[in-house]
Amino acid sequence: MEAGATGRDVKPVLLIVTLVAAAALASCSSSTRATQVSETPAGAFEASLATVHDGFVAAWYDTRHGRTEIYARHLSLDGTPIGPERRLTTGDADAFEADVAPLRDGFAVGWYEKAKSGQSRAKLGAWAPDGTSRWVQTLSTRGRNTVARALGGLIFAAWIEDEQPGARPAPPARPRRDIETELNADLEEGER
Repeated sequence: MEAGATGRDVKPVLLIVTLVAAAALASCSSSTRATQVSETPAGAFEASLATVHDGFVAAWYDTRHGRTEIYARHLSLDGTPIGPERRLTTGDADAFEADVAPLRDGFAVGWYEKAKSGQSRAKLGAWAPDGTSRWVQTLSTRGRNTVARALGGLIFAAWIEDEQPGARPAPPARPRRDIETELNADLEEGER
């Protein structure tokens, strides 16, 4: 719970507002509606939204399982939830700041995890449209605020790297061979 503008405790929920058409922006049409995306009593925070071929994917974090975890939900073109909320992270660290990017068949999410020790890890993963995990990779053991983008079957990620005093910069993360193979297979399949 957070203190709202009225001073009362409020529970943040994730909402999406759908505009009927681009012309509605110019005319300030009143044909908008808000749809609740998250169903948790714990509140939803730091939302991200990406377009996919048949609608949108929304991602956020909440604390319904006792610590912060990343969730996602597939939405139709009018913003109506198509499927259930999917818990994407289940690690032993808190997960924050999901950034969702569309893929040809699914979606990618960048986020960071913060351990009880205070150490942050930049993460990136890919999921099928139904929320099934394809792969998850740690990009950095000192990173946070991961941003994910996808273009032409490739996934790009950027993050903030926390320097250790007196340490040389860490070399960039290299994808594991099985991830490269999966990405190449996805590329070849998507180009057929």
